[in-house]
Amino acid sequence: MSSRRDHLDRTEAGGSASQTVREGEARAPIRDLDYLRHAERETTAQRRFRLVVEAAPNAIVMVNSTGEIVLVNAQTERVSGYSRTELLGQPIEVLVPERFRSGHAAMCVGFFAEPRPRSMGARRDLSGRKKDGSEFPVEIGLNPIETDEGLMVLAAVVDITERKRAEQALRESEHRARSLAAIVESSDDAIVGTTLDGLVTSWNKAAERIFGYTAEEMIGQSILRLAVPGHRDDMLEILSRIKRGERIHHYETTRGHKNGTTLHISLGVSPIFDADGRLIGASKVSRDITGAKNAEIALKQSETRLQEMHAELLHVSRLSAMGQVAAMLAHELNQPLTAISNYMEGARALLDRGGDLPLSRIGNAIDRAGEQAVRAGQIIQRLRGFLSHRNSERQIEAVSPLVKEAVELAHLDMRQRGVTIILGSVPADVSVLADKVQIQQVLLNLLRNAAEAVANQECREIVLLTEANAGTLQISVVDNGPGLPDEVRDKLFQPFVSTKKTGMGVGLSICHTIITAHDGHLWSEPNPNGGTIFRFVLPIASALDPAHG
Repeated sequence: MSSRRDHLDRTEAGGSASQTVREGEARAPIRDLDYLRHAERETTAQRRFRLVVEAAPNAIVMVNSTGEIVLVNAQTERVSGYSRTELLGQPIEVLVPERFRSGHAAMCVGFFAEPRPRSMGARRDLSGRKKDGSEFPVEIGLNPIETDEGLMVLAAVVDITERKRAEQALRESEHRARSLAAIVESSDDAIVGTTLDGLVTSWNKAAERIFGYTAEEMIGQSILRLAVPGHRDDMLEILSRIKRGERIHHYETTRGHKNGTTLHISLGVSPIFDADGRLIGASKVSRDITGAKNAEIALKQSETRLQEMHAELLHVSRLSAMGQVAAMLAHELNQPLTAISNYMEGARALLDRGGDLPLSRIGNAIDRAGEQAVRAGQIIQRLRGFLSHRNSERQIEAVSPLVKEAVELAHLDMRQRGVTIILGSVPADVSVLADKVQIQQVLLNLLRNAAEAVANQECREIVLLTEANAGTLQISVVDNGPGLPDEVRDKLFQPFVSTKKTGMGVGLSICHTIITAHDGHLWSEPNPNGGTIFRFVLPIASALDPAHG
């Protein structure tokens, strides 16, 4: 096969180089018929070899001992982007990434020094270079081949880009699965997987903690095991909704703990589909809201109790205020009662004289006794209204009688202390939407506080001013006492803050609450002439309000 006269064209046969038969030898007669037959057999084998190489699914590259490319197939052209003519005769490093080229020549020398087959995958992190300079991952199998031109290396190159992508996708998928599993296990919420029939397929640590059952106790069991008596139908309805592909968000319900207690939970349920889109189960996320629910119930009960206590406190405050003037009330009632007794005794004496009866005098005594009885009844009626224990009732109230009645009640106490209340003019035809008793309670409290403030003053006068302006009614209680200490003024309306040694410090706080509830505002300010002024404002009821009539 090494005869120089009849050498075959190795380019056509898939050899490593094209050698042209010398012109003289091509014209020389062929004398050896056996040699021609042998050459024909070699040509057929070489053609067969070329066809196999061309049909190979992998890139095939043959390199000689000097590192030059002597053969490539069509798959090599497709993978690398080079044409066959661009590769033949080029150093094999043209297909090697630049960062690996410096060491590649030494590797080739080492391989030719110890030639032996090297299988695919012996080295996994190999890269090829395309014509455009881009790189791609490859696997390479090497086989040494003895030819008439010496030792050659036949390299089978496989582009594993898609496999690498698939491996990376698989790793990412596994990472996501592990991350998801870690999230599920570390979640504070119970996360449970079930079949469409409600059989438990997964049960995380939080589910064990919340419901008391271990995963071994629940997996394979019906989720209905958690049903609270009377709520089984609720769970069956949820299973039916999941079978219809529905989702459930923030559904508050109850479930049973292993120890028999009832849990309040917030439930979210989502359908689970397989890779083909078929509905196969449900994922249930349960949050234990028992503590929050109990706190909510306790808060509602507390608010209800607070409202009851507030109403009771308002009533007790009125009783306390009137209890302090009980002796004065007895004195006030004693006057008309004594007068009635005296008038009736006088009438009786006139009747006992006999003879002609002085009817006019008897009638006059009876009339005067009746007047005193009416006076006593009026005092008692005002007290009954003020001390009544009833719910807050707001209605349109005329300001003038409301204020004057409160002043009359206050006078029962003030006269005995030598305190005078000076009532300024009250605007006529002005009304407010108010609970009459509560507003009178505020007035009485402010007047009594003012009376205590002026108790040691030479001039013991309190001024009560009432004025209407810009849709509001303003009432002011002015005293000439010593004024308020600085440390008290800023927190005067807070509970348990008092300037009195024996005071509870709730009177002004209650007054502030009452006025605020009436959409008004209560405050204090220094009196320029000495002392303190307490003012509060209330909205004036519209004259067109039907209730105003």
